[in-house]
Amino acid sequence: AEGLGAELLSAEVGDNELERLPEWIGAWEGIQKLDLGGNRLGSSVEHLSERIGALGSLTDVSLRRNMLTSVPVSLGGLRNLSSLDLSQNRITILHPTLFSSPRLHTLLLCNNKISLLPDHVCHLASLTYLDVSNNSLSELPSTILLLGSLQTLAMSNNSLITIDPRIGTLPLRSLFLDGNPLKLIRRAVIEAGTDRILAFLRDKIPP
Repeated sequence: AEGLGAELLSAEVGDNELERLPEWIGAWEGIQKLDLGGNRLGSSVEHLSERIGALGSLTDVSLRRNMLTSVPVSLGGLRNLSSLDLSQNRITILHPTLFSSPRLHTLLLCNNKISLLPDHVCHLASLTYLDVSNNSLSELPSTILLLGSLQTLAMSNNSLITIDPRIGTLPLRSLFLDGNPLKLIRRAVIEAGTDRILAFLRDKIPP
């Protein structure tokens, strides 16, 4: 891998117990897809951020299962990034810079310790798939209503008590709400599936 250089387009460096990325990764100037899942890169997030930030051609990044407690700031500077997997970590806070990737369409944040989804999520204008299931969310920002391209919203197993009924107006094909202590929606409605949930929510929108 060290000698492949700029022509490399895809690399899987997962499940290697890496705590730091080697310097020669910086030679992968044209790399588009990078799978770093199942390592220990959370031990030095600043170093990780520096290494990834230098790879400006990246479109698809996986950092699942890396013991991350925060998000590498440089990810927001990857202008071509379209898919980002940060699932199965220990992330508690989402830095606003994460939400500045204009082409990001898939964002996986499931199985973390996130208690707040920032208002900045509305800046992800291309987002079609958002998974925040298995976190500690108690509410959603109203700006999520500005995600006009969103097709899948997974929010299972959080601490949501209420949900803005206007979410029913989003172009969603899949909406997952099970495992939340919701007061507005009965379990039978949730179990009936996405179309039933969306119709129920639209009926609850105040005139």
